Amino acid sequence: MRPLNQNFFEGIHDVLMNRCCVLGALFLIGCAQPSPSESTFSSMADVDFLVDSITVVDAGGSEVDVQEDEPLDYLRASCGSPQYGPDLADHLTESDQDYVARLESLDPTVLPAQYDLSALFDLDRSIISYMLDSPLTGVVTQSDLLDHGLMGRAVLLALGTDPAPIMADLKELRRGLFHYYNCSRGHPARLEDFVALYGDYYTWQTMMIEDSDPKIYPRRLWNNDALGIYVAETIRSGMVHETEILMAGYRNDNALEFLAYTPNGDLTNRGEFKAGANFVAGAAPYVCMSCHVDNTNIEYTIIFPDLGHSH
Repeated sequence: MRPLNQNFFEGIHDVLMNRCCVLGALFLIGCAQPSPSESTFSSMADVDFLVDSITVVDAGGSEVDVQEDEPLDYLRASCGSPQYGPDLADHLTESDQDYVARLESLDPTVLPAQYDLSALFDLDRSIISYMLDSPLTGVVTQSDLLDHGLMGRAVLLALGTDPAPIMADLKELRRGLFHYYNCSRGHPARLEDFVALYGDYYTWQTMMIEDSDPKIYPRRLWNNDALGIYVAETIRSGMVHETEILMAGYRNDNALEFLAYTPNGDLTNRGEFKAGANFVAGAAPYVCMSCHVDNTNIEYTIIFPDLGHSH
């Protein structure tokens, strides 16, 4: 794997030609192994997460029916960036310390009542669609975006004052994902809650990859194809250093969900990835999306990216 070019990574939005090759450039940092053989706004934690009738698997492996509009009793992710997880370098886009205040001070009354997105750059469109879990039509109204809460405000901030934008502010989109993805999706704040909801993955099919391209260290993988859930543990000195989870089939847009937990089992919005012979801390879910993208339509649906790496 080639070393990460940080200057290029941070400057992709400055020149249109660079944007056209951004997806390929992002693959330079650690991605999931290439084939199944490696397979402070207010918290939303107190808001009931209502679901349609589904079947989940408890920690003992038994199926549990959850009826429509029945609240699931678990701690949900708070909005903002948690204090745990690897530190991001100060120059990275998501490290902007003023973003939350900038979003809080956003005045929607000075923005267009609607946006014509028919000419919007495809990458921007795909990220906004992912943020909202909704495909974008030609026109989107400001009120519709505000209905999406903090994530909708983040999109408004990135779209700005042009009622027919060609490009959104990609860096602001990344910051919105960084701060509000986990809470907008209602992800379990603790790994133990994830296990209680979806089952003990230690009982699933598993394999060990001794030399993992994305993480350098060994990686242990677990999968449950019936549930569409894939778990990867990075192992250092015999201990689980981080747990990353892909979920397929849990979104309206059919894209993957990306979750990352620290060694203590806390949900985080960043992780460590291989960059040359060393590691770099990257923001989730953006780095995850850049590896698991189907370039045909820029959709985030590829469970096992084939990037041509050796195992």
